[in-house]
Amino acid sequence: MDQLESVSRFRANEIRKQLGLSAFEPIDIIKTLQENEDVSFVLKPFSSGISGMFLRLEATEVIALNSSRTVGHQRFTAAHEYYHLCFDQGMTVGMCFAGKSEQENAREREADRFAADLLMPTDGITASLLKRTRGEREITIDDVVHLEQKFGVSRMAMLVRLRQLNMFTEREFVDMKERQVIRTAKILGYSTALYQATREETVFSSYAEKAKTAHELGHISEGRYRQLLLEAGLADLLYGEEVETTETV
Repeated sequence: MDQLESVSRFRANEIRKQLGLSAFEPIDIIKTLQENEDVSFVLKPFSSGISGMFLRLEATEVIALNSSRTVGHQRFTAAHEYYHLCFDQGMTVGMCFAGKSEQENAREREADRFAADLLMPTDGITASLLKRTRGEREITIDDVVHLEQKFGVSRMAMLVRLRQLNMFTEREFVDMKERQVIRTAKILGYSTALYQATREETVFSSYAEKAKTAHELGHISEGRYRQLLLEAGLADLLYGEEVETTETV
């Protein structure tokens, strides 16, 4: 186990403990981070091909996801961006291509490996495979589909993870990579939503709720309330219109 793998696994395990998760169970990363870590999420189609970005706004942490990418890729990107929020404290904003096969930047490689460890924990993958194969046969494409559905990740993310864990050879990896993703899932009766883009424009955030409560309790003015929404980049997404920072008579 190299240093990157060792550090990544340790950090992912610590985050799982912090979130109250075992080393075996799947994680609904967006829901979990929103509810437990108060991370805000903005989902919208990006004109560029980036996977997503993270942003710090004073006490608010925001992860933006490209909803023109598949659901599985969005989930991996969420975990990737969360790495930056947790461990790159000096960075206030960053755009990423999560899961890129050849990440040139070391921090991006670390974020990808962390995302893999967080979403697809070694113990969880191993236990799931042993339950299916009983250690008596080789891993098949049916097993791969089962795992990606269980852990909510893309086909490529799961294949790369299994290769990292030496679950099969490079030749088997290439062979499984060539299988049709949606067709193999349909044959087994699984939903194909994981492999498709949502293209939604949605905001998941407690930031707006907190600002609204403060305004209703009289702690902040109407102008300050609108300013807070603008600073978080949430106003136009929540209300579908621009909100001016100055009040009119």
